[in-house]
Amino acid sequence: MIITLKGNPGRNRLFVTPIEIEGPFQPKADRLPPSHTAIFGKVPGNRDLRTAKRTIRRFGNRAFRRPIKPDEVKRLVKFVQLSLNRGDGFEMAIKQALRAMLVSPHFLFRIEWQPEPNNPKRVEAVTEYALASRLSYFLWSSMPDNELLSLAFKGELRKQLKPQIMRMLADPKANELARNFGGQWLETRNLQVHEANGEKFPEFTPKLRDAMAHETEEFFLHVMRKNRPVTEFLTADHTFVNEPLEKYYDLKGVSGQDFQRVSLAGTPRRGVLTHASVLTVTSDPTRTSPVKRGK
Repeated sequence: MIITLKGNPGRNRLFVTPIEIEGPFQPKADRLPPSHTAIFGKVPGNRDLRTAKRTIRRFGNRAFRRPIKPDEVKRLVKFVQLSLNRGDGFEMAIKQALRAMLVSPHFLFRIEWQPEPNNPKRVEAVTEYALASRLSYFLWSSMPDNELLSLAFKGELRKQLKPQIMRMLADPKANELARNFGGQWLETRNLQVHEANGEKFPEFTPKLRDAMAHETEEFFLHVMRKNRPVTEFLTADHTFVNEPLEKYYDLKGVSGQDFQRVSLAGTPRRGVLTHASVLTVTSDPTRTSPVKRGK
C-alpha cells in the first residue's frame, strides 16, 4: 500500500507493510429487502431442494391464485437443480423457477377449468379460487390478497362473501373500480384521447382534463362506498371538485388541489350527465353533439 503525503517533495511517500484489522466484534447481518422476505420467508432455511420446494409452493399458490399441483412443483424444481448444477447460487437457482412461473399461462391468464367444456348442459359452480380472482380483479384490478386466498383455500369464501366485499370496497385499491369499470361504463376513459379545438377551447388543458376525470371517479366512489341508490348517478345535487374545476364551473368556496364535496343547489346541473367529463366525451372537437349525448 502506498500513501501519498503532502509536504516535503523529497519525503512524500510512505511505504506501509502489514496492517492488522480487528472487528467488527458484533456484526449486524445485512438487512434483506422485503421482496426477499416475501419469497424466502423471514427465517433463512437450508439451501437445499427441500427449501426450494417450500419456496416454490408458497410463491406458486399466490402466482397461480390456487394451490399449485405436485407435478407442477416437480417440474419447477428441475429448473432449480439445473441452475445449481451449473454452479449458480441458491437465490439465482430459485430465480429460474420463479421466472418460469411468471411466464406460465396460469399466472398470465385467469383460467377457470371446466370438467366438460364442450357440454352446454353441464353447469359447474365457480370454484372458490376462481371466485377470489373474479372478486379481486373486478374490485381491485389486481390479484387476490392473502386473506381472500386463505379463505378460498379453506373453502370458506362463499360463507364470508358479503363481509369480504365490504372489506375490499373500503380498501384504497377499490379506486381502480371507478377508473376501470366506471371509466368503461361512463366512457370517461375516452377523455384521455379526446381532441378539443385549442383555439375555441383554450381552457381545455391536460390539468383540467385530469380534474374532469377525477370528479367522476370521486362521485362514483362516493355512491359505491356509501351504498347510495343508483339513481343518484342521474339526480345527485352535489359533486366533487378542486379549485381548477371549481373555477371552470363558476362555483365558490373551494381552494387547493384536493377534491371536496360541493352542493349544486341553485345550478342547473344534476348527476353525471352534467359532469364535464361526460359532456366532453360526448362532444365533437369544435361543438356539442346532440346525437352522441342522446345515445
